[in-house]
Parts: sequence; structure tokens; C-alpha cells
Amino acid sequence: MRKKAAVNIVFKLVLTVLFIFLFSSVSLNATVRIEPSRHILTLYPDVRVTETISVTNQTGETLDLIANFYDWNLNERYELETYPSGTLESSLEGLFRFNPRNFTLSPGETQIVRFTIHIPEEKNNIERRGIIFVEHEENMDEEGIGATILTRIGTTVYAIPGDFNFAFNLRDKQVVKNNQNQIFGAYLTRNIGDIHLRFTLEYSLINANGRKIEEGKVEEKVLLPGMERGIIVPLNSQLEPGDYQMVSRFKFPGSLEILDDIISFTVEQ
Repeated sequence: MRKKAAVNIVFKLVLTVLFIFLFSSVSLNATVRIEPSRHILTLYPDVRVTETISVTNQTGETLDLIANFYDWNLNERYELETYPSGTLESSLEGLFRFNPRNFTLSPGETQIVRFTIHIPEEKNNIERRGIIFVEHEENMDEEGIGATILTRIGTTVYAIPGDFNFAFNLRDKQVVKNNQNQIFGAYLTRNIGDIHLRFTLEYSLINANGRKIEEGKVEEKVLLPGMERGIIVPLNSQLEPGDYQMVSRFKFPGSLEILDDIISFTVEQ
């Protein structure tokens, strides 16, 4: 069994189909609300884990709903893409079941949906992930043209082997200037571990006299195993010629680990 690794500085055929993806716990056009928006589960061999999602009908109509499970990954733009369950190596296909899967909700009513994950020991060797979509189909007939609107509201699921941890690598860093003389801090990050990780970046800009002249924060980013991701931080201050330091702190939600870094640079005349 692998040991824990530490933070390392090194879319019925119809004319139109509308897919609405929602990955947070807020409502979309007052349709259906799901909470929570994300499940991060630790799975040990042959141990069943049962979790719940809360589904609320926020419309004025009775809705027939179905819960479906899909694989997902991040594309080159770090956007979530879905696939039929069983497509990806990281799939939870065959390891996942709902109770209930089909249900009807009256206006204002809430349904608790339970899902159970059971991973045999021989398959509990990688992080597995999926997305639960609660789906509703609405048939429309406008000017004699049939159409179906499929609304999907989703919550992501991560199933992490119990003996694994994240490992973060800051591969490169520099301060750069573009053709419009805008200055940016640039970082190349990589997940060199076996499970996904999340991080935020806090930064300060310090002048040669040690005075802080700017500070900010980069919102939470996700890195899947083996993924590299560039982080660009635009500096908003008008910098006079001189020496500066960009002081950064990487934080990892759910962990006490931090990574501090400094980029020293000079603004020329």
C-alpha cells in the first residue's frame, strides 16, 4: 500500500435539447435545488459508505425526477466534461446505487436521496469520481415543432482510498510583462499525487523598502491526479522602476499544509 505523500515544492430525437448544468447548491431559474454540491468520501476496502443529497422542487409544478450517475473529467480549459458511466478509468460504474432513483416532487417538497458506494479491495487503488445529475424532462410543442428540455442539476462525488494523500508540485514561477506593459505573476502547478487536490493562492507585493503595496487572493482551484495548471495573477499597481518581491502562500482546504514562496524581480526604467 502506498504511503502518504507530503506537500512537495518541486449532450427521443428532438429538434432542440437543452442541457442545464449546475454544480453548486444554488437554484437555477427556480427549478430544483440540490444540497450539498460536493461529496468527498474516504473509502476503505470492502466498506460501504452511504451519503445523502437533498432535492427540493422550487417550481410551481409537480416534477417527475430521476437520479443518474455519470463520469466526469476536466478538459484543457479546466471545465467539467461528463461521460456515460463506465467510460473513464476513474469511473464508479458498478460500485454505486441510489435509493430512490425515480421520484415525484410536488411544489415545495423535498426528497432525500441516498447513495451507497462499495469498492472491493482490489479496486480501491485509485481515486474514483462521478457526478450525480437529478434530471427532469419537459416536452414542449411550439408552433408544431416538438422539443424536449432536459434540465440537469448536479453534485460531484469523489471516492478516495483511505491510505492516499495529495502531493503538490510548484514546477515553475516568474513575473512577466506582456506587450501592453501589464505585469503578471505566473505559476505552473502540478498534482504529482494519486488523488485530486484543491488550493488557494494568497499574494502580496512588496517594494524595496519592505512596504506592502498590493495584496489579493486567487479563488480555489482543482488539480486532478497528474494534471498541470497554470495560474496567472495580474498585478494592478503601477510599479515604478525598482526591486520588488511577490510573496505567495498556497493553502490546501481541508489540510494544515501551506507552501510559501517568493519571486524577486526588477522593474526597469
